[in-house]
Amino acid sequence: MISPFISQLKAPLLNGVKNQRSFHALGEIAQAFRHRNVQTHALFPQVMRLSTTMDFGPQPNPVLDQPVIHALLDSALSSRTGGYLALERITERIAEYSNNQVIELMNCETAPNYAGSFKTLVDGMEGPFYLERQDKQLNRPLSMPDIWLNGGMSYQAQKDCEGDGPQLTSRAVYTVPQLMGTLVANVYGRDAIKKPVKSLILNTGSEAMSAAIDGINRLGEHQSAHIIFHDHFHGRGPSFNNWDYTSYQFEKEGVTPLPFNDSNALASHVEAVLKHHPKRLIGIYFEPVQGEGGVTPLTQEFANTLIRLRSTYPQNIILVADNVQRGFAGEDLWGLKGIEPCMMAISKFVNNGDIAVGILLGKTELMDRAYAPGTHGGTHSLNRAVADSLIKWFGRFSGTDLLAQLQANCDDLNAHLGALASDHFRIKGDGSAMIGIEAKDKKTAAMIQHRFEQFRQIYNQLPAETRDALINKHFNELSGKQKEEALSILSRLKGGLFKIAADGVTIRASGARMREVSYQPIKLMYEVVLQFDHSPK
Repeated sequence: MISPFISQLKAPLLNGVKNQRSFHALGEIAQAFRHRNVQTHALFPQVMRLSTTMDFGPQPNPVLDQPVIHALLDSALSSRTGGYLALERITERIAEYSNNQVIELMNCETAPNYAGSFKTLVDGMEGPFYLERQDKQLNRPLSMPDIWLNGGMSYQAQKDCEGDGPQLTSRAVYTVPQLMGTLVANVYGRDAIKKPVKSLILNTGSEAMSAAIDGINRLGEHQSAHIIFHDHFHGRGPSFNNWDYTSYQFEKEGVTPLPFNDSNALASHVEAVLKHHPKRLIGIYFEPVQGEGGVTPLTQEFANTLIRLRSTYPQNIILVADNVQRGFAGEDLWGLKGIEPCMMAISKFVNNGDIAVGILLGKTELMDRAYAPGTHGGTHSLNRAVADSLIKWFGRFSGTDLLAQLQANCDDLNAHLGALASDHFRIKGDGSAMIGIEAKDKKTAAMIQHRFEQFRQIYNQLPAETRDALINKHFNELSGKQKEEALSILSRLKGGLFKIAADGVTIRASGARMREVSYQPIKLMYEVVLQFDHSPK
């Protein structure tokens, strides 16, 4: 059954279809193929090898290579296959680049706030400075060549630059992993925004949201208006992260808090602002699922209103999707319900939480205007460890069935929790890994949280036959070795990480477990905690 389909896929590639559109088509075909419930991750490396008919040119050229690089990465994410091969091909190509070519491509991919660093290094140092390991190419030694594992210059390098060029305005990005990490980050932006993007790779999601606010203020010459929604959370950094919506701080900073999912209130306010200030820029900051607000998803009606406002006032409205908390929550990567945001903030879900990172992605034309050289940066942003983790996890997300397995786990867990629901609580969410257990009142929420915290005690005091029945129920499909590992995880499992959201009644749960052996113990814990008859006698 598979062979005819593979043959259909081979034909256009072998006939020399080599443009970028064909690669996006490949991704669409791959999506359709995956939905036929065929295990494609084992087959698509062959298809991706066929896709190499879209060759890089004979000579390294960042301008000509960039669309090929984008097509390889975009199709890998779209199809969830071939990611490792795409990374391998791109890395081999970039290894052929000169120092200036690396900078040229990086300037095409990252916001120009780093351009001052590039110019300082180029103008202020003798000979090549770009290298993956600095001690091999520098024509004179530098102290602390890779200071703090950061992409920045060492102290001695800064001293060497003094007087020879413009002052260092930001930290420089100049290693192959940093360029690859940026290329990978931008794939996510193109997938959500549907336009060419650039990025700011920072340290946290809070920093990414702060950067969005700062950028919109600069675009509006510090006369921009900002709209947030009740029960929001945009990180601990943004100055308007305050639930006292009567605060004078909001008025002082041009921020208007509106009810979430209230289309009439939003449309009326936008139209009133633009009636009196037709040229005013308005940043609208929304979460696809409000985490601290009680795991409340964006409604389709509200999403349609955001789409309509952006379409009606394209010169005024900047939509900023805060996806820091929801993250990769299943195969619907962004939960945007058809919205194509102008900017999007994402965070450490893109590297499975290995290391802190925050990324602001935005349309190229916005990022170029909002982040001039030296306007924004972060001391440890895009350090080597972050870059390596972004590359590694992109390979896994786009080269295996990891996200499909995550979605299967989410579907299963949502159904499992739904079956456990009672008069004490209900389940909320958008069908993704971001799940809310909404208690009937604050007292019940506190009791459920306490039960999570006391999970070990509750479980250990259950009758042996009850524990055996739970293990058989949840671990019966695991192999012998997997079951042994799952039992080990269960013996160490603690429920203290399950906290009450800021609404006071919702426990924030998660189905984001990348491995079956860790997912099943979590599922067992939910059942013990939420079935109140499972209590020590």
